[in-house]
Amino acid sequence: MPSVPKPPGDFQISTDRVGQTLVFTRETIATLLNHQQLKPTEPEGGGMLFAHIEPGWITIRVATLPQQADHRSWVTFEPNLKLQQREIRHQFKRGLHFIGEWHTHPELRPQPSGTDLQSMARCFATSKHSLHSFVMVIIGTAKWPYCLWVSLHRENSITRLYPTKGAHRNHWLGVGWFESLLIKKKNSRKSNS
Repeated sequence: MPSVPKPPGDFQISTDRVGQTLVFTRETIATLLNHQQLKPTEPEGGGMLFAHIEPGWITIRVATLPQQADHRSWVTFEPNLKLQQREIRHQFKRGLHFIGEWHTHPELRPQPSGTDLQSMARCFATSKHSLHSFVMVIIGTAKWPYCLWVSLHRENSITRLYPTKGAHRNHWLGVGWFESLLIKKKNSRKSNS
């Protein structure tokens, strides 16, 4: 496996709409970066995100690893749903909440596929939770932090979080509903018909 750069320290993502800050711990960042698809022979990987939730703060403490029972190819990641349910129960007993999923894409600056968007909308709609939205993280092949796609998902909406420079660290700021991606994908499907 190629050497992975040392992950930065904890960093924060905030959104104007929710009034909460999403924090990725150093360990979580390391897990994500260790699974970048830097060779064409490496399959997509992914897992779930678990966080400690308190007023104003959601701290992602665990990013689970890909499992042997997952279906993986260069452009596909389909987790084993039975193993996921077992992990959700296990992490909940430890005081951590399922808040979303992460996976890799074999592209520099990743963007979600139509399948990714549908999967997150279905996950949000069918899960038992009291969250404002679920988090989706996609790891591309570019250098940190440009390899990240981070977005918040509800049943019918997406908020993309973009990087901005903070005084001492990278911060991410939610800058509105990201509908143009959905429109673009719908239009490209029509032109391919």
